[in-house]
Amino acid sequence: MNHEQRYTIAQLHKQGSSLRSIARIIEVHVSTVSRELRR
Repeated sequence: MNHEQRYTIAQLHKQGSSLRSIARIIEVHVSTVSRELRR
C-alpha cells in the first residue's frame, strides 16, 4: 500500500464512504482498508 492509497482511504473515510466502497475504489480487500484506518 502506497502513500497515495493511504491518503485516499483517509479522505474517503472522512467523507463518510463505507469500507466496502473505499476498498472497491482503490482495489484492495475490505480488511486492508479496515487495518489502515486503525493505524
